[in-house]
Amino acid sequence: MFLPMSELGATVTGTLRRVAGAAIVAGATVALLVAPASAQQTGTIAGSVTSATGQPLADVVITVVGTESTGLTTAEGRFLILNVPAGDYTITATYIGYGQGSQPVTVPGGGGSVTVDFQLQQRAVQLEGVVVTGTAIAAERREVGNSIDLITAEDIEASGVTSVEEILRGRIQGLSISGASAQPGVGSELNIRGLTSINGRSSPLIYVDGTRVGSEDGAFDSSASGQGAVTVLQSISPQDIERIEVIKGSAASTLYGTDATAGVIQIFTKRGGSGERAQWTFSSQTSLVQPSVPGPGEDIDPTGLHLYRCDINGPLPQDTFPPDPDCPESGSWLKDSWNQNLALQVRGGTEGFSYFASGGYNNEQGIVNAPDNHPGAFAESVFLRANFTFDPFESLQIQINNAYTNRDISFAPDGSTTNGLSYNVSRLREGETLDDQDAQVFDYTQLQRVDQFTISSTVNWTPMDNMRHRFNAGVDWSNSNGRREFKAGHFQVDEGDRVVDIENNRVITLDYAGSWLWELPGLNDFSFTTSWGGQLADQEASGLRADTENFINRGNTVLEQGADITNANEDRAGFINGGFFVQQQVGWNNQLFVTGGVRVDSYNTVNQRLEAEPLYQVFPKLQAAYTMSDHSWFPSDVVETFRLRAAWGKAGDPPPQTDARTLWDARLTGRGNSGFVVNQIGNIDVEPETTSEYELGADVSALNGRVNLSGQYFFRATDGGLIDNDPIPSLGIIEPVAVNVGEWETWGYEATLDVNILQLRDFRWNINTSYQWLENEMLNIGLDEDNSFNIDTGTGSSSYRVGFQFPGIFRDRILNGDEVGALPAYSDSAEFIGINFPPQELSISSSFGIGSRLQLDLFGYGQFGHVLLDNQALTLAEDNLWPACVPVNDVMDPWELAGSDESAIPTTKSDGTPLTALDIARCWGSGNPDTRDWYQPADFFRFASASLQYRLPEDWLPGAITGATVQLQALNLNLFTDFEGTDPDAIRGAGTQSRGRETGFLLPLPRTYSLNIRLNF
Repeated sequence: MFLPMSELGATVTGTLRRVAGAAIVAGATVALLVAPASAQQTGTIAGSVTSATGQPLADVVITVVGTESTGLTTAEGRFLILNVPAGDYTITATYIGYGQGSQPVTVPGGGGSVTVDFQLQQRAVQLEGVVVTGTAIAAERREVGNSIDLITAEDIEASGVTSVEEILRGRIQGLSISGASAQPGVGSELNIRGLTSINGRSSPLIYVDGTRVGSEDGAFDSSASGQGAVTVLQSISPQDIERIEVIKGSAASTLYGTDATAGVIQIFTKRGGSGERAQWTFSSQTSLVQPSVPGPGEDIDPTGLHLYRCDINGPLPQDTFPPDPDCPESGSWLKDSWNQNLALQVRGGTEGFSYFASGGYNNEQGIVNAPDNHPGAFAESVFLRANFTFDPFESLQIQINNAYTNRDISFAPDGSTTNGLSYNVSRLREGETLDDQDAQVFDYTQLQRVDQFTISSTVNWTPMDNMRHRFNAGVDWSNSNGRREFKAGHFQVDEGDRVVDIENNRVITLDYAGSWLWELPGLNDFSFTTSWGGQLADQEASGLRADTENFINRGNTVLEQGADITNANEDRAGFINGGFFVQQQVGWNNQLFVTGGVRVDSYNTVNQRLEAEPLYQVFPKLQAAYTMSDHSWFPSDVVETFRLRAAWGKAGDPPPQTDARTLWDARLTGRGNSGFVVNQIGNIDVEPETTSEYELGADVSALNGRVNLSGQYFFRATDGGLIDNDPIPSLGIIEPVAVNVGEWETWGYEATLDVNILQLRDFRWNINTSYQWLENEMLNIGLDEDNSFNIDTGTGSSSYRVGFQFPGIFRDRILNGDEVGALPAYSDSAEFIGINFPPQELSISSSFGIGSRLQLDLFGYGQFGHVLLDNQALTLAEDNLWPACVPVNDVMDPWELAGSDESAIPTTKSDGTPLTALDIARCWGSGNPDTRDWYQPADFFRFASASLQYRLPEDWLPGAITGATVQLQALNLNLFTDFEGTDPDAIRGAGTQSRGRETGFLLPLPRTYSLNIRLNF
């Protein structure tokens, strides 16, 4: 429960005064006595900040250089800074993505006021903006050698999306997000620069206001693996975010710890500004969601595998495969739905105290047409946040951040499971339901409730102008309560079944950093910054799961209503990781910055006596940034910004503690006596993986900011990679043993080009393109004679083989796929087909501005260079039910009945198109379609969004409303792909960070049309 703003402020202020003691009271008394005189020596600075087109800019940092006086602009772009000592100053306006504004100002005494207005020019490449890099003093971008990408609140508002994952998708260099789902509440997979580890962590760390959040892989456990997982990023309201920083490369691990090998996503939420009155913002988004047509295409199958239309006949023979007998009255198993997202925010403050508070409610409804006795698919979320900033003394600032999220999710019975709607409807009479009555799948419910609390406090202390300290303490706690229930009489579980899966995750973060800026006599062109600090992350995960059969499902549905508890297990794991760092930066003439640092991390393992003991890792880093364009000889009239940067660093992902321990399982003997068996043999010599990575980059801005280019090349090598080695089968041991024998490399390019094509007074046109490409190679595995191993993924598997990219797909290759009038011929052995992670990604956005109030934004992204198993098409082809195979079998079945004369193989399908050997391999039932036939290129490009935004004139607004914006938006407008299945981005188990990826019986992303309204008052 949150106290009222005034009461909470008074409570905290009173506590600080009591702690400070009599000396502070005396000082305050003296200050009050001299207040009338000092008030005569101060004044006020007011003004506004707009873009070059007149658009108000919110959250711009206003700084009075040489003082502690700062401010933030409101939603209308206005600012007010109180009690500035009278005198002459320089005032700056800084906003990420825009060039810095600077103006001289004279502040009058006697409580007078001066007005300063800024007009900032947008810059895709800019060096003035500050970023939080883990040190106590936030660094300017010109000082940082490793790549850092940012997304601002303005970018989030323009995107109009309601998920942090969707904000990041396609907008960050090197960050790949895949696994889109039509299930409400299901997340996606995140990887930065590919897989950093095979059996270790490959998902980035997530920090919110300096506190680490989420479980080890960023997902909340549930039983919905075939449909996807709920992820931690979905517990953060986009409307609360001020900016997002994404840090890549091992050089960043010096500041964030060895867990940061896979990168860091830093999310900073909004806060108030001193001297502001209460500023309220209300936003509403109402969305119409319309299903896309599943299957190989509406032109091939208008029924959409009988899901989109189950009341008409498709390409399959009507007499053999009639329409679904349980087809709903609407004629479709899919439906239109409505989503609603509401948010209310308030921010403000007085001198020495500011606040930001928000509340949000999201209601997402699924597109599955469930009967009235089933809750259907939905995700309801409640977001609450309260951030406070106190300045009890001139040199001390205290920030307190509180957030709570509640999410209630109901999964429709879909996905690649035998109880899924798509699985049974599209397979017609070959499905699992009795007598093809597919409504039986709804005798099953799956619910998940997620509660998450994040509480943190940050203390910034500046005892002197050249020294700063920052201390952060935070706790993130989450509870996931999953319930899965089969009703009695279900076609798979006749007696009824109930499963309860409860997972708790708790992360404590302690983080201290200090920085000292100093100089050496006689070296006036040089600056020195020494930084030091330490971190501690204490993680604990616990879980309880129980399964019961013969469940009666009446009244208060709890496990005790089941007659037989068939499974009960408890999971508990913890890991404490901590370390400290020292870093030295040397700057020359504010142009060249060289930074060296070292981090020492500790982790626990066990010795030969099975006693826990700490071990230490030492990881260095070195980086440099050089702004050549600041030289007088540089042609800055053409190229105004030219910066070169380089970074190198080492990191290491520590092994799980359980890898070093021998684990046992209890067993009952035949006579009822208890015993035990070895579950896992521990490897006491297991060590962390060691990763070394360097990058070389450049940032260029030319023609007065109209052409901007930023990019880098990176190379990463891993030594001592953890590989799970299977024990000798005769030992009867279940789990593999982790050994440090792996070696692999990854390298690639990342680049962003931003061009202002037209910059007229009343019309602007901007295009931004981002591209990333990476490649990897397995150098050593050190296992069996084949020097390879597989990760099973259901019907297919991903392989890791020396000399090849990974995760690789190896299958017998069809040799004559394009040959017409011939049976398929295959290679004698398995060959490399490709990898199942996209090595290339492209995003394109285009923005059109008309006047200062109307803006049109278009955005699309694509992933290329990978292959995926289309498990849905394979299964239906095996059943002779894949619609695209009908014209193949129309000619191949008569050919078989006529004697299978290979000299008379048909050359055309029944639709008149050529019949190739690959068509026969994939479709002909007697040819036994196999997984090798349905691996295919999964390249796609998605026209992701179109947004039209209009800011209403202020004289149109009634009452206390000071600003209003209306936005029309359309999402997922079109998908361009040669992939023959439903959607190459519909990955099984999305959000679970699985190494094995394939498509399956999943619904494609629906189209969404939204009306967004934002009001400021």
